[in-house]
Parts: sequence; structure tokens; C-alpha cells
Amino acid sequence: MRQQLILPALLALLLGGSIWNACTKATSFGADQFGDQTADFDFTDTITVNCTLQREERTPTSNFSNSDVFQLCGELNDPVLGKTKADIYTLFLPSTTYPVFTTQTYDSVVLFLRYAASGVYGDTLVPHTLTVSRLTDDIDWRSTKTYYSDDQLQAGQQIASRTFMPKPRTLDSIPGVSTKAAFLRVTLDNSFGQALFSADSLKVNNDTIFWQSFKGLKISCSAAGANPGAMLAFNLNSPTYSFIRVYHTRDTIHDYDDLYFQNNHKFVGFTHDYTGSQVESLIGQTSNDLIAVQGGAGLKMQVEFPYIDQLEDIVVNQARLVLTVNNTLSQDLPTLLTPLSQVAYTQVRPDSTDFIYTADVLFSTGVTGTGGFASFGGSPKKANVNGTEVTRYYLNTTVRLQDMIDKNNTDPNKKKLFINAAFPGLTAQRLLAYGPNSTVFPAKLELKYTRLDK
Repeated sequence: MRQQLILPALLALLLGGSIWNACTKATSFGADQFGDQTADFDFTDTITVNCTLQREERTPTSNFSNSDVFQLCGELNDPVLGKTKADIYTLFLPSTTYPVFTTQTYDSVVLFLRYAASGVYGDTLVPHTLTVSRLTDDIDWRSTKTYYSDDQLQAGQQIASRTFMPKPRTLDSIPGVSTKAAFLRVTLDNSFGQALFSADSLKVNNDTIFWQSFKGLKISCSAAGANPGAMLAFNLNSPTYSFIRVYHTRDTIHDYDDLYFQNNHKFVGFTHDYTGSQVESLIGQTSNDLIAVQGGAGLKMQVEFPYIDQLEDIVVNQARLVLTVNNTLSQDLPTLLTPLSQVAYTQVRPDSTDFIYTADVLFSTGVTGTGGFASFGGSPKKANVNGTEVTRYYLNTTVRLQDMIDKNNTDPNKKKLFINAAFPGLTAQRLLAYGPNSTVFPAKLELKYTRLDK
């Protein structure tokens, strides 16, 4: 995490001097973006910006409290960012009214999974195959262990494989439920159903004993050979449309009983393979022409303002990093792999290796995280640049930049921040933007400031 971008002292001095001259020269270019009081301020967009492509930090994906609205499951084959795979690992339990079957006859067992359309990303117009396997590793049922995005568990017996066309927005009904929703129905192996049907009262009524026999499930999905594939999203916390249903018959009466994922520990494990991708050789390197940010705890962007300590005696009225989406890298994909809906800034916590939101983000979201990102920005917006319509991100950098200037710190690590997917464990979206050295739409820092010596 200690990526060094230290230049030789002489080069830094020469370049730093030229950057300072550019920074202190008032210009009207871009000033229209900041309102109608340009006479009172100086403006520049020539501050040096260095970007480095890095792997994202592992992020928690455990879900204890049913707060997550969905879990990602699928496989994306992105020519720029490589292959991303997401698997769901989950416990389940019988309902409180689940019986011990004595006079019934087993019929079948079916898995129901509720789609979460807002989390689906990629191409759903190709066949997908969903597989379900029984775990051989234990999931921590005490909720004392947090699982992370790179965690994986071993699975054994495969109890389902269904090829289907995803329909995350097609509403359907389940018998006994008055409302409709989009869900996937998968028949499970009868040996698994028989095991659930034959569970005795000790297993049915005691969670820990039940989990000794039924350690949980691994749910995976892919569109083999399809590009870009898709990342599906299922809401396992929906008790109405996500469950395991055991069908049975007593005499001539058909009935069923359910086992639920809600209120059970679950998490998503991601794997990323960048072999053969356009970014394979760029990871860990200075990225002059490409800015890439990836969900699924994939990639983030380190941003450094190497000469910002040379800006002295100014008040930052407004600063924002401007990124322009690059749709030319994969011309067949922009309609499928749309730009990230929200990015955020993080920084290294002082005297720590932990990452926290920057002050600009926290000012927007509030300490409780409920305020939203409106005042920070970081979402895609349409803009017209010299007659060309583009998609841009505007990231508020005002407070963080003022802090860098005030502290006048020459330590390169104190002049960095990071662009991340705002919810890396809950999105598969990606952002591809032009880098700071692009000759088309370069990434740049727009700064409006007032000199204290005016």
C-alpha cells in the first residue's frame, strides 16, 4: 500500500517551479463552471495530477443483520478489466414451524432466489448456468467472524445445475403470496431434499446441531463463453421469495415447508483474474492515459498532487477533480457495462494503515452515512464540451486540498487520495476514464482560489 512516486530532487524542483507558475496565473478557462464571481477569484486547471492503478483493499462482505439488499453472483468477462467472479456462501435454517415429518411422503425440493434488478450488471440476454453446492467448510454461525471479499470456502456435492435466461425484471407469483416479484426457481437434488425431509427433532429445533449436518450452500453463476457475461444479484434476505421449499404429500394432500436464508450469516467471495486484460501490465504502475475503478473490490485509483505543497497563502474556494468517461476502449460494451453509479474518495487514516472517507465525502454523507453524496459528487453527469456530449464525474476535493496546502507537507504519502467504488462489495460496475496525460479529455483538477496577500 506504500506505493512510492518520488522524483529525483532536481527534476522535482524544475517541474515544481513550472507548475507553481501555472498555478498562480489567473485564467478564465473553465471559470464558467464555478459561477459568476470570477473577478474575485483566480482559477487554474493545470496542477499536476499523477495517477496509479492499484488493487482495491479487501472489503467486508459478511451480512449478519439482513441490511444488504442483495448479494452479487455471476461472472464478468471484461476485455479491459479481466474476469470477475462472485460466489454466494450462505447458511440456512428451518422455519420455526418446520415439522418432523412422520406421516408425509417426500416429493421434491426447490430453491427460490429473489432477483435484485438494481444490482444486475452486464448482458442478461444470453443463457446463464447457476450451480448450487453443499459446503464442506463451516460458516461461522456465531457471527463473531467477519468474511471479506477475497474469502473462499470449500464446497463438495453439487446439488443443482440449471441453465436459464435471467429475467430480473419479470414479475411472477408464488402460491400463497399475494404480491408478485422477479425470482429464479431451481430444483435441487433429491438426495439433499431427502436429508432435509428426514431431519429429526434434535436437528430441526437446535441451530448448532442443524448446522453440523447442513453447513450451508455455495451459489455460483456464469454465462460460459459469453462476453461480457453478467453479474446477477439476488436478495437472500427476502423471506417471501428467497428460501428452500420441501414439498411433501400426506394421503392426497400436497403441502410444503420452508427453510430460510434470512437472519443467517452469508457473504460474497470475489475473484479477479487480469490475465490478458488491457490493465494487466498497468496494475501498480503510473497510469497516464487510463483511469480505472472497479467494483467487487477489484481496482482503485491512487491520485497524487505531487507539488501541492508549493501552493502557499491561498484559500481554496472550490476544488474538484474532473474525469471524463472513455467509451472507446470497448465499443461493443458501453450499453452493457455502464459507468459506475457512485465513486468516493478515501485516504489513509493518520498513523494507521486503515482507509477512511475524506472530509469532503463525510461532509456530504454525514457521520451516519445517510446524507448521500450530492455535495461531494462522484456520479456520472452528461456534459457538453466544445459541442461534444460526454459523461463526466466531478469529485469535490476542496477540504482535502486545503488541508494538503495548509500542512505544507513534502511527504508524498500526505499528498495522495484514492478513488474507489463507493460500495465495492455491493456493485460490479466499473469506471473507465481518460487519464491526466490524455490529449482528448485529460483528467484534471479544477481549482478556484483566493490569494491571502491580495
